[in-house]
Amino acid sequence: MQSIINLPLPEFYVAYNGTKKLDDIYSVFALEHAAIKIDVKVKIVDIHYENLEDTKTTNALAGYSYFYKIYEDNVRKGLTVHDAFTSAREKCMIHGYLKGFVDKEDFVMFYKDILDYDTQLKEEGKAEGKAEGKAEGKAEGKAEGIEAGFLEAAMRFIEKGFALQDVADTLKLTDSQIGQLKKALA
Repeated sequence: MQSIINLPLPEFYVAYNGTKKLDDIYSVFALEHAAIKIDVKVKIVDIHYENLEDTKTTNALAGYSYFYKIYEDNVRKGLTVHDAFTSAREKCMIHGYLKGFVDKEDFVMFYKDILDYDTQLKEEGKAEGKAEGKAEGKAEGKAEGIEAGFLEAAMRFIEKGFALQDVADTLKLTDSQIGQLKKALA
């Protein structure tokens, strides 16, 4: 006969270091696999360095939070991501955070890959935004050009003696366009 093993109740956490204000300290996730469905309550823990109770250099979470705080501060000051990373790494080593970790080449390579990927994503986002802005600008310019062309044509018809209302009806001008036309005629 098999005996039932009592396991401790698992606890789930999300370490949060984002910029939005946390409204909830818990989030609920539904996990589904085959015939099993479980709702999981996850505690969200704010790990910003200034919010940690234990900031000892032996606390790995404090070390990570310190590193990330220095990195973000440097980026906000205008340093490149690589310079911000190097500065944060050096400060961690000076203050004793993440000993035996930040001084390894693996750490540098891992974060440099992440930073390169992050920079690439930002550049792609900028290029995409620039292309969208250009397309929108062209469309707006084209629309404005078409509208200006309609108004110019309307002016020519009126100058040739056509009635304003007949021109507006024929060209299907909006009330706003008719108002612009009246201002131009005054």
